[in-house]
Amino acid sequence: MTDNGTYLLREADGEERLEDLLRPRAGEDPNRGSQSRNHCRAPQAGLLSQQAFQDALGALLRNSPAEQEVALIWIDLVSLRREYSLWGWRGAEALASRIAGILRSAVDADALLGRVGDSSFMVAMGASKFNKISRNRIQEIVDSLTPQRRCGSDARLEVAAGVAFFPSDTRSVDELVRFAVLAADRAGHVRSRNVVAFHIRMNRQIMRDHLLEVERGRDSNGTSFGCSTSRR
Repeated sequence: MTDNGTYLLREADGEERLEDLLRPRAGEDPNRGSQSRNHCRAPQAGLLSQQAFQDALGALLRNSPAEQEVALIWIDLVSLRREYSLWGWRGAEALASRIAGILRSAVDADALLGRVGDSSFMVAMGASKFNKISRNRIQEIVDSLTPQRRCGSDARLEVAAGVAFFPSDTRSVDELVRFAVLAADRAGHVRSRNVVAFHIRMNRQIMRDHLLEVERGRDSNGTSFGCSTSRR
């Protein structure tokens, strides 16, 4: 773990071709129109929506033993927009479905899994912030998302992952999710392959930046009114 709270994200040896994900299954009509969307979403039936995930997370934290720690991992599929531009909606959704399946296979049975929007996933699991085995386990889960390269494909899935811990970082469900998002944003901003652990400096920085933006907005409005008055 580095000073800025990151874990090594190892590069996988390859990637599975997206063409293989798009190839219709036996007996499947590739021109089913809207029914294709239902088919693409069907493999993700085990993933919770954002609200359902947060409700389940709240129950998990309330019912956990006092000594139990919980990690909230936020994973952004950075390259999903590129896949959409190459393969369209069906291709991007097929890749997201594949990621959902990998996540279900990678985590323990008692972990919570959720999807937010088109390109973000959440995992809640028992893990300790200062335990090396736990940190390695988190890293392994993120590592499992990099598909294998085959048949000369040069495409590579890019992810940005962040993690926050209960109760080390916060006891609030909303803040636990928000802090994990901040950590993932940091990973994406620096284009890092590391899983980034939340640090309180991240929250201070974004709050400070927000206040500066508010002040700049007020100053800009004041200057604008002043200039308008002077021209008259």
